[in-house]
Amino acid sequence: MLASRLPNVDDGLSKTCLLEHDWTDRQPEKEQLYDLTFDPHEARNLAAEPAMAPVLAQMRETDDPILDGLPLPLPPGARFNEPHHGSPNAPVTKPPG
Repeated sequence: MLASRLPNVDDGLSKTCLLEHDWTDRQPEKEQLYDLTFDPHEARNLAAEPAMAPVLAQMRETDDPILDGLPLPLPPGARFNEPHHGSPNAPVTKPPG
């Protein structure tokens, strides 16, 4: 569910429109791959393209922790918005420790 992404989206008319059209009910695709040079708005997911299979295979072989899912460990001193707040303007939380 996209509700956990809401704190990372600026409050405004665009977000209001997305929420009015059930944006939080939309499930993201498991794998996503975009050409950020020619598609900076990430409109076309290339992950299913046969030509991208070698790229995806290489990415799967990395030790990148984001591939294991979220949440990622926060860097020292980081603060974050709680996913249930739904806005970047909600109070931030300092991680324990």
